[in-house]
Amino acid sequence: MKCDVCGTRIMPGEKECPNCGYKWKDSHVNTFDVTSQSHEHIQVKKSQQSLNKKDRYPRWFYVIFIIAVMGIIGSIAVPALISRYHIEDYQKYTFQELMNKGYGDSDVLLKVINEKDEAFNYFKYDLQLVEANVQENSYLDGKDVNGLSFEVSGYKDDTYFGMRYEYDQDGEIVSKELFFINRTDESIRETLDFQVDNSVVHSLANYIGVGDIDENLKRACQNLEKGDQEIYETSQFVGDTKIYLSEQAESEESAAYRTYCSVEIVK
Repeated sequence: MKCDVCGTRIMPGEKECPNCGYKWKDSHVNTFDVTSQSHEHIQVKKSQQSLNKKDRYPRWFYVIFIIAVMGIIGSIAVPALISRYHIEDYQKYTFQELMNKGYGDSDVLLKVINEKDEAFNYFKYDLQLVEANVQENSYLDGKDVNGLSFEVSGYKDDTYFGMRYEYDQDGEIVSKELFFINRTDESIRETLDFQVDNSVVHSLANYIGVGDIDENLKRACQNLEKGDQEIYETSQFVGDTKIYLSEQAESEESAAYRTYCSVEIVK
């Protein structure tokens, strides 16, 4: 047999290890005093085993683990900070607010303001639309003015007319759009008649540079298809002009329909 502690071969009948002094009884209850100073080589062996357990992973493993954790935290925190920065940075401003912030010498801003004023005067005095109104939007990208746009609108009879312009950061027009919303007694899918003042529609089309407006709108009426929520709609391109048209019955009991039409030139 061998000693349970040091592995020295022990002769049968012996009760003590001739090498380390380990004693045992027939019941195999350990009587070895591991605290004894006479067994330092065993204590050193046990201490080394404890150290090996503590140093189960090499030091570089912990360095890589810490770097990985910091990377995960950074991947979450940095985009959140960037997003917050952009939300705070991209605030909406009216043109007058930009002027008050010191952008009065911006050629782009001055150009857009001039075209906005011309469009508003056109709605109010030339078309003589009721409740002529203008809305304007812009953003600041750092110190640069961006996202300039304006919309003018007004009423003629029961039809709501509008015109929208959008610009790039150089002041070039990105899109021009005319639109109107009205109510008809019969479906335009059957009559091909919007029941609006055609002179206003023609004038707006000429203002933004759309030709053959009557033919394009008639074709859009013929292409209306039923979509979700009982809405008939169509969207089509004619060259660089996008035409969107929708019609929806106001209720099952009513014979009235609500029509929305948008004609947009996309650059």
